[in-house]
Amino acid sequence: MNLKEQLLIIKNMKDEEISLLNQDKLIDMMLKYIGDTDSVLRDDLIHLTFCRLVENSLIGFSLMERILETSIGANYLFFQIGEVNSDSVFKRTFSALAAQLILNQDIEERFLSKELVEKSIQSSFLYLQKENDVRGFVEEKGWAHSIAHGADLLTTAISHPVFYPSQIPDALETIRSCLFKNGSYIDDEDERLLFAIDALLDKGLSDELLGDWLQTISSSLDEIFKVERYSFHFYRTRTNIMNFLKSLYFDWDLWTEDKNLGCKYLIL
Repeated sequence: MNLKEQLLIIKNMKDEEISLLNQDKLIDMMLKYIGDTDSVLRDDLIHLTFCRLVENSLIGFSLMERILETSIGANYLFFQIGEVNSDSVFKRTFSALAAQLILNQDIEERFLSKELVEKSIQSSFLYLQKENDVRGFVEEKGWAHSIAHGADLLTTAISHPVFYPSQIPDALETIRSCLFKNGSYIDDEDERLLFAIDALLDKGLSDELLGDWLQTISSSLDEIFKVERYSFHFYRTRTNIMNFLKSLYFDWDLWTEDKNLGCKYLIL
């Protein structure tokens, strides 16, 4: 029986029946095929099974820790990082989702070592900074959605108690790097990045620092325009930035004290 057939059976099992399975072997197989190009296996079965196992506490803390350690490793989250338009993106981006699941569970139960959480937080920064394949939906292979999945991991990392206010500038730089990548975001990436801003505000991001950060984005776009003028790259970058800033502005919860803070940055 192959993994796809096995997961289809597990999908219909009761929780107590799953506890009787060889979970170590199951997790090893799911990790092995986490980036498979079969979207049904990768997305509908492996990822959703991870969600069920973790969120329903059907596996122990040691297995969850192993999933996290593996998923943020060189052969998973950073597998062939830098490649574009290749199938390696699926392994990276679904590793990001697996890591996010475990980190989120640790926020509730606190079973991970501080060292592993700190490594995971740094990995969330580094992954989004280094990822160059920004495709959303890939025909015949399903969702890659690297920036959205990476943003989900970043948001959870920021929300974790081990994330400290001193790391806010690093997180902002990570979000900024996403806005200047070579590609157009058309699959809700701006909203997912906005969740990370929400999390940063909860951690103490000030209006002043946020305003300064927005100014650096505007200035960087101006510099691209000076060099490239009305190039294809300039327009793609400007579109990504404008969509993000519009989403930021209309998230009214962010602007309860000064809704005019971001207005001048919307005209670039």
